[in-house]
Amino acid sequence: TPKPSSAASDVYKRQTMYMSFVYGVLYLFFQAFPIVFGVYHGLNELQIGLTFMGFFSGCIMGGSFYSFVENRRYVTSMKSHPQGILPPEQRLMVALYGAPLLVISLFWFAWTSYSSVSIWSTIAASTVYGIAMFFIFVSTAPGY
Repeated sequence: TPKPSSAASDVYKRQTMYMSFVYGVLYLFFQAFPIVFGVYHGLNELQIGLTFMGFFSGCIMGGSFYSFVENRRYVTSMKSHPQGILPPEQRLMVALYGAPLLVISLFWFAWTSYSSVSIWSTIAASTVYGIAMFFIFVSTAPGY
């Protein structure tokens, strides 16, 4: 049987790899947005920069949901627990929302990046990616 420290180390390695993937996809968006919005949709550089507001608004929406819904759930669960301490896995609940949203947003972005599809659909996909990324980062960040 593995020692607990090696099992925890394996979990941290996998978690770090997943977070690195999510963060890497964000950086790939920095390369994809000029192609999708500049080449395919014909926007200029200023307009391309403004399309990142979709991602930003997704992060704002994710933060609002976390602050007003998920954190209240956590505090209520903590108060109802006898010792007032919950297992760290309770913070992973928003990752259960974020992981499927991440996949959905990436497929959505890819399928709607053509010039024949409205630009707003692609921006909405980046908004969903912002929500998913916020959920994943907040739930897996150390220090909770």
